[in-house]
This record gives sequence, C-alpha cells and structure tokens, in this order.
Amino acid sequence: MSKDLIVKDNKLIEAKYSLSTLQQKVLLQAIAKIEPTDTKHIYRFSIMDFAENVDLKGSKTIYKQMVTICDQLTDLRKFYIEKEDGGITYINWVASAEYIPKEAVVEVEFSQKLMPYLIELKEQFTTYYLANIMTLKSSFSIRIFELLKQYEKLGKRKIKLEELRRLVGTTEIDQNGEIIKEDYALYGHFKSRVLIPAQKELKQKTDIYFNFKEIKQSKKVVAIEFEILENTKNKKKIQNSIDYEQISLDILHLQEKFKEKTNVDIKYETLDKLVKEKGYNIVEKYIDNWDKFKHQTIKNVLGFFIVAVIQEFDIPTKQNGSGLSANFEQREYTEEDLRKLYSNYI
Repeated sequence: MSKDLIVKDNKLIEAKYSLSTLQQKVLLQAIAKIEPTDTKHIYRFSIMDFAENVDLKGSKTIYKQMVTICDQLTDLRKFYIEKEDGGITYINWVASAEYIPKEAVVEVEFSQKLMPYLIELKEQFTTYYLANIMTLKSSFSIRIFELLKQYEKLGKRKIKLEELRRLVGTTEIDQNGEIIKEDYALYGHFKSRVLIPAQKELKQKTDIYFNFKEIKQSKKVVAIEFEILENTKNKKKIQNSIDYEQISLDILHLQEKFKEKTNVDIKYETLDKLVKEKGYNIVEKYIDNWDKFKHQTIKNVLGFFIVAVIQEFDIPTKQNGSGLSANFEQREYTEEDLRKLYSNYI
C-alpha cells in the first residue's frame, strides 16, 4: 500500500475530462512522485509497485497493459482550465510516456502547462493519500472521491446534475459547447451506474463516504447534494498501512545496519518481531552499540543479539583494567540457553 500523497490545485480537481480507471491510476501514481518544490517534470515509478497498489500483484498482463497505457496517455484528449481573468488554458496531460522493460518502470513526462497545478501550491488545493483510490474499480468513483475530498472540511457539496455529469466524464462537450459524448443520459441510469456504485466503493475502500439527496424542479432531478462523512474505520486502516509501510522500510534499514556491524545476516521477520515487542528505538540502540559488546566471547552472534534486546542488557560504557566493562554484568550463556531464549524469534 502506497504512503504517497496526491496534491492537486482545486482548478485541476474541477477540470472536465474523461479518463479510464487505469489511465487515472497511472497518472496519479506518477503525480504521487512529485515533490512540492520540484523543477523537473519527468517521473518514474516501478511497475511492480504499481501492480501491488492496484491489487494486481503477480498479474502476467500488467506489463503488456503498461505498453498500451503509455501509448494512450500521449493521445489523451486535451482538457481546459478556466482562468480567473476569464481566459481558458488548454492542457495536455503528458508530453511523453515510456515503458522501460529492462528496469520494469514507467516514465511519465508531464506537460509544462500541467505542472503549475501540481507544484508550489500554497492555497486552494486538495490533498489525499494515493492508497484511497488505487483499489477503486470505477473511474467515476475516483472522480467523485476527489470532488468530495475537496469539500471534506465543509461536510457537504451541492453540484448541478449537468455539471456533475461533465466532471465525472459521462458527458463531454467541445469548445463550441456541443455535446460530443453522453453516457447514461437518463438520470435513473446515471444514478444506478455512477452514483450508487461510487457510494458503495467509497464506503468500502476510502477514508470518506457520502449520502446524497436529489434536488428536484417539478419532478426533474437538477442537482445532487452530497453529505460528506469521515470513514473512521477505513481512515485508521489506511493510516496503519502507511505507518506499517514506513516501519517496513525502517526494518530493512536495521537489517542492513546489523549486517554492517556484525557481518552476520538477520531475517526481516526476526527484526520485525523484535520491533513489535520492544520498539524500534530499542532494537536500533543495540545494533548501534554492538561494538561495545566485543569483549564478550560471543560464538552465536545472532542469538546473543536477540537475547540482549529481549532482556535489555546493560550496554557497556567503559573498560576496566581487566578488559571487561566496569558497568556490565558478565553473562555466560550456553548454546542451549540461548536457543531457549530466542527460539520464538528465529
């Protein structure tokens, strides 16, 4: 599960466009790599990471799909953003997209016109965790999530029905205002194919969910009023996944450091269990101070380290005349003693 953040100018959230679910996810995966003060506009991501994020880990077709998607991204229809001075900026999503098979990565070069809506944002922007949307199955769910996330603090949002259709991409118009695409023209179809599935998906998978009310004129639905609610259970689940991902990276760091200090390998699972029981800082402390135990006759390095962490041995601070630490109580353990003490960790 990705811990990356998506940060978008609200004008980009409000833009009208139509993208497939996979196209949106590829763009968002690349957007998540952007740092707030970046001056570059080319970003890479691992296809393996992407496959894991979208719950397609182990898929044999994901690489072929990426070739197709990269081709599609360069041919996406332009969208426009209305400027405060009344002008209109027409924007391409990407300048180029490349699948690099030797490295199993995708490289996305965003258009120069798009970048101001993704970097150095100081006001009127929306932020959310990428983890919220990567397992959503519907492109409509992704768009509705963003539109509601933008108003999460207010707790409600009212959108005219025709505007909502254009925002989620079921209706497209050209620059002359002529309709060039209209899916689910009947409100009943729009409700059953777009609103209800999005409502179910967001409640099941994201950190917000919504109820909605139909606003009518005579008998015709003309607007939708959304009530935006915090999805406490999912919010905690997503945050825990993000926290655990960071812990996973930290444990890998400990694993490397242990090998450097002792010249002995330690399993990730062993460190993970020690960290869960004793805390990251305690485990790191004994790795950092390993050199201070060198006076010990340690035949079983791994066993001694585990026992030292479990029982929180005093760490030697200085040597006395006999070569032993003045503040350290000598401990002698047989192999059998050590095995009994650390058997649950190996």
